[in-house]
Amino acid sequence: MNFYNKEYIKYNQENTSWKNGLFHATGILIILFLFQPFDLSDKDLKLKLLLYPGYALIAFFYNTTKFYLIRRILKSKTTWTLKKEIISLIAGMFPLALIIHFYSFWATGDMPFNIYWYLKLLYYTTSLYLLITILEYFYYSNRSADIQIEQLFSKIQLYAKQLETTKKENSRETIPISLEKGKLTVNRDKIIFIESKGNYLVFCFREKDGAIKKLMKRGRLHQVETDLENYMEFFRCHRAFIINLKKTQQIKGNSKNARLILDNELEEIPVSRTYFKTLTQKLETITTV
Repeated sequence: MNFYNKEYIKYNQENTSWKNGLFHATGILIILFLFQPFDLSDKDLKLKLLLYPGYALIAFFYNTTKFYLIRRILKSKTTWTLKKEIISLIAGMFPLALIIHFYSFWATGDMPFNIYWYLKLLYYTTSLYLLITILEYFYYSNRSADIQIEQLFSKIQLYAKQLETTKKENSRETIPISLEKGKLTVNRDKIIFIESKGNYLVFCFREKDGAIKKLMKRGRLHQVETDLENYMEFFRCHRAFIINLKKTQQIKGNSKNARLILDNELEEIPVSRTYFKTLTQKLETITTV
């Protein structure tokens, strides 16, 4: 049930009602002209040129109006979920089919205004809208991933500022890192990231003079993760990387293939899907306190 209760960003401020209406109208027009479903292939060309644009125009005004009304509802801070979208879709098919019935009766003269034809047009309308809605869902899901990555970067920046302005529980400047043999003492503010390469660890530092320095030592990343767990700026973003969140300059991609830029002179650092979710939850908790 979590799938149906997830937030659906279709009605966010970044999206506009007329574009959504145009998306539906265009999709319906293309499907009607290419595939001529629901016995429409039997109609003559003159009638098709009247019906198809008419149906598309109805779809445009219907979706634009629906988008506007739901946007008004969401001003009360109500979260719009996929479940609510499905319910609104089902409920909206009944008045929409009635409007289409009126138009079809006026345009063709061979679709009598009775319950049989209403139910038939309700079936046709629901089938067509279901296809368009599925395409729409994938579109907005991809947009959601892009928006999520932007929000994540904003929270990382906010968290980095919090780390700079608030007193840390552990204010020591140097950290002892466990290696395969012995320990390595490092300056925490100089660390950009730590990478695991087989049985070795690559430490990447930014020195005070701006130079980037890399140091390779034998060790295990899971042990380093344990050593750094009390230092809030460090986060494991991938099975092979621990990064310093304070050094994050940019995020690319989306939640499925996110990549961090910690320094313009260095390679992009991948964020796996599992750790992306963990990072999002962590920042959500910290930045809302």
